[in-house]
Amino acid sequence: MRHTQFLYKPEEIEKIVNGYSEIIVLADENTAVHCLPLLEPLLKNVKQTIIIGTGEEHKTMQTCEKVFEKLMAVHITRNALLLNVGGGLVCDLGGFSASVYKRGIDYINIPTSLLCMVDAAFGDKTAVNFLQTKNIIGSFYSPKTVYYLTDLLKTLPQRQLYNGFAEMLKHGLIAYADYFEELCGINLTDTEKLLPYIQTSIDIKEQIVEEDPHEHGLRKILNAGHTIGHALEATQKDIYHGEAVAWGLLAEAKLSHELGILPAKHLDIISACINKYYSNSKPQNIDYHKMLEKMKHDKKNTDEYISFSLLQQIGVCGYDIELELDVEVLERILA
Repeated sequence: MRHTQFLYKPEEIEKIVNGYSEIIVLADENTAVHCLPLLEPLLKNVKQTIIIGTGEEHKTMQTCEKVFEKLMAVHITRNALLLNVGGGLVCDLGGFSASVYKRGIDYINIPTSLLCMVDAAFGDKTAVNFLQTKNIIGSFYSPKTVYYLTDLLKTLPQRQLYNGFAEMLKHGLIAYADYFEELCGINLTDTEKLLPYIQTSIDIKEQIVEEDPHEHGLRKILNAGHTIGHALEATQKDIYHGEAVAWGLLAEAKLSHELGILPAKHLDIISACINKYYSNSKPQNIDYHKMLEKMKHDKKNTDEYISFSLLQQIGVCGYDIELELDVEVLERILA
C-alpha cells in the first residue's frame, strides 16, 4: 500500500477538498500570484489564505509561529484541511505546521516546482531549518494526498526546472540505471513531456519509502549527493538546492571511486551528465573549512564520522558509509 495517494484529475482533488468544513491555503509570495489563479476551482470555500516569504531564510520556527497565529485567529479546528501550494519550502513548512497544530490536522500538498513534485511533496518528511542547520526540526507526517498539475511547471523559469531535475537524476543513480540514461538525453524545457519522468521518480522514491518509512536503512540512499550538497547550499551564495545536490552527487561519486567502490567508467558517465546540465552553476570560491564544519553537524552522523550514501555503480547505492574527511579530500573531489 502506498503511503500517499497521488491525484492528477481536478474532479478527484475537488471531491476530497469539498469534504472538509474548513479550508486554509498556505502559499508563498510567488505562488500566490502565479499559481493560485490556476487552482481557482479548488479555492471556493477557503476560510483563510496565509502568504509567507520566499527563500530558505523563511523556513523557520518563526514562520511557523506566524502560521499558527493565523490559524488561531480564525478558530481553525482539528477537522480543517491545509492546502500547501508551493515548492519545497511551502510543503515542508506547511506539512510540519499541520503535524503539530492541535496535534495534527490534515493537509494536501500541491507542488508548484519540479523539485517539489519529485521530492519534497511526498515521502512523509516535514521540516524547518534551525540555527542555520537545514531540516533539523521536523516530523514524519503523511499528506492526505498530493495533487499534480503539470501546467504549474509553465510558471517556472528554466533555472528552477534544473533545480528539480537534480533529484530526478539522483533517483536514477541510486535505483534505476536505465532511467538515469534516459534523463541524460531529454529536453528539460519541454515541460509537457515531463510527466512520465516525474511519475518514474515518484515510483522510485515511493518504493524506497514504503520499505523504510522512517529512514532506518534503505531510505538513506535518498541522501545520495546531499551530505556534500547541503554543505554547499549552506555555504555558497546564490546556489539552488538542486544545483548543490548535482555537484554533491558528482563529488560523492568521485569519493566513491577514490575508495574503490565506484568503477571509473560509471564516474565518467556521471561526470558527463552533471557537466552537461549544470556547468553554469559550478560552485566557485568554496570555503572548504566552513563546508567541513557543516558536514560534521549533519543529522545523519554518528560520533566524529561523516555518514555518506555512496554509489557502487549507476543504479546501485550503499548507505551508512562512515568516513573521516579532511579539507584536502573535500577540495579534490569538488575540483
